[in-house]
Amino acid sequence: MTVANRPREVARNLLRTYFALGNATPGSTVTQEVGFDLCTGSFDHPICNFAANVNLDPWTANRLAEIALGKQHFNIYSLPGDMPGAREVRDEILARAGFRRIYSLRQMVWEPSPIESQCVPEPAVSTDDRSRVASFMASQFFSRHSSNFRRRVADATVAAEELDLYSLGKRTDPIAAVMVAEDDALIGLFNLCVKPGNQNRGIGASLVSAIQAMAYGKGKPVGLQCEESLVTWYESQGFCANGYVDVYALPDERRIAIID
Repeated sequence: MTVANRPREVARNLLRTYFALGNATPGSTVTQEVGFDLCTGSFDHPICNFAANVNLDPWTANRLAEIALGKQHFNIYSLPGDMPGAREVRDEILARAGFRRIYSLRQMVWEPSPIESQCVPEPAVSTDDRSRVASFMASQFFSRHSSNFRRRVADATVAAEELDLYSLGKRTDPIAAVMVAEDDALIGLFNLCVKPGNQNRGIGASLVSAIQAMAYGKGKPVGLQCEESLVTWYESQGFCANGYVDVYALPDERRIAIID
C-alpha cells in the first residue's frame, strides 16, 4: 500500500475496531444491508447501535432513519472511502432523511520511521488483566456515567479479544492505558488515557512512542481518531491529519415529530 491509500487504510482499521466492540457487547448483532453495515444491540449506547461503511442514496438514508427511530441512541459513522465521496453531499443526503452531523473527529496517521522508546507497556493477557485495564479505561472516559454503564463498556472491551490492551503502572492500579487494533496494513491506537494526577508528565507521549516503536518494528504506520483539540498534540508526536470521521444522529425534535 502507498501513502496515498492511508486515509482508507486508517478508516478500515477504525471500522474493524468499532465492529469488534459492538459485536462483543452482549445482546448485539452485526448485519449487512444494502448501502451500509449495521450493529444493533440491547445496550442503550452507540457502542452497539450504529451504522458505518455507508454508500448513501435517499433510499438508504431513509432506511437508516427508520432504524434510528427504533433506538434511543443510534449513530452513523462516515469515514474516508464512504460514498458519495464528498462530505457535503453525504451531509445533504442524511439531512434530507432527518439526520444531523453531531460532531466530527480527525483521522490521523503516523508514517513508520526510526524511533526510540524507553517505555515498556505491559500487555494485558489474562482475562483478569484485561478486565482491570478495561475497567480503568471505562472509568477515565465515562466517569460521569453509572457504575453499571462503565461495567458494560468494560465487559465489551474485554470480550473483544482481537483488540490488545496495554497499561503502565502497577498491574492492580494502572496509571495509563491504551488499546491497540492491528491489521495487515497498520496499527490502530485507541483509548489512550492517563489517570488524573499523573497527567502533563509526558506519560501519554511515552505510551504513544512505545506503540510507534512497536509499529516501526513491524514496518507499519499507526492510525487513530481524535477530537480537534488534540490534533496539535498528536502532530507533536509525528502524526498527520488525513481525513474526518463524521458522526450523525437524529435530533430529538425529529423523533418527537415522528412520534406525534
